[in-house]
Amino acid sequence: MNRERLANGLTQMGVAFDQRAMERFEAFRAILDEYNARMDLTAVLDEDERVDRHDLDSAAPLAHGLLAPDARVIDVGTGAGFPGMPLLILRPDLRMTFLDALQKRVSFLDDALTRLGLTATTLHARAEDAARMEAHRERYDAAVSRAVASCAVLQELTLP
Repeated sequence: MNRERLANGLTQMGVAFDQRAMERFEAFRAILDEYNARMDLTAVLDEDERVDRHDLDSAAPLAHGLLAPDARVIDVGTGAGFPGMPLLILRPDLRMTFLDALQKRVSFLDDALTRLGLTATTLHARAEDAARMEAHRERYDAAVSRAVASCAVLQELTLP
């Protein structure tokens, strides 16, 4: 992982990080590589592109002060854990839920969370089904997502 690129990018964005966060980014990258060899989790393999597209893009809500302390956040269609995992690495206080329709991705995230020593909830469901579940309907302070649907469709999925 290009640790210097990540540190410089986060600093330029005004996003706080510490040594533990950097260690977790590196560990997450290793776990992602391990799983990506067995299943297709991400096509972004260039290290600089990974830092830019996965880590720094995912940190954007923090750069803009959009997530309050202890916010309940759901990552809709999380896939390989983006943007939720970088957000949780940088802000372990977040009460994160990772939502994905594929069990293999949810299993990957469960293992990654355990290995990184982070606490979050994972949910194997389609977004439209989760929106109808009482336990998840109107229970979050924020919804984050990346490359799931058009803005109009994503609004319909995340507003509930």
